Amino acid sequence: IVIESTNMENFINWIKEF
Repeated sequence: IVIESTNMENFINWIKEF
């Protein structure tokens, strides 16, 4: 899985979807 954004908030929000 590749996440283009380096913003930590976006990563956390992506994890919350699961």
